[in-house]
Amino acid sequence: MWDSHRIGIGGSPLKIKEGWLVFYNAVNLREFHKYGIGAMILDHNDLSNVLYRSSSPVLEPEEDYENKGHKFGVVFAGGSTIKDGNIFLYYGGSDKYACVATAPLDKFVKELIKAKRQR
Repeated sequence: MWDSHRIGIGGSPLKIKEGWLVFYNAVNLREFHKYGIGAMILDHNDLSNVLYRSSSPVLEPEEDYENKGHKFGVVFAGGSTIKDGNIFLYYGGSDKYACVATAPLDKFVKELIKAKRQR
């Protein structure tokens, strides 16, 4: 899978009605130079229980500022928050730029649940 090699948490989990929303950084052996950001939802009462997990990155290095900096092909989650029904994901682009990506929370969670890749 896309996150089969290195995995690291990308900030504190966010409590949502479905569970704990966690963003994480990952890479696989086939593209070990390209870091993406994944998402998962953990059970409220048992954090070892992964309810839903993205089957592909929710954010990949596609923009120039994510590819032309100190390290080519890197997006690296640093933290996130929810405000006015939107997720704000703060991340680094190519180990040089501070960036933010946004999405409507309900739509994002719905898509994550739809992907329904479990561990």
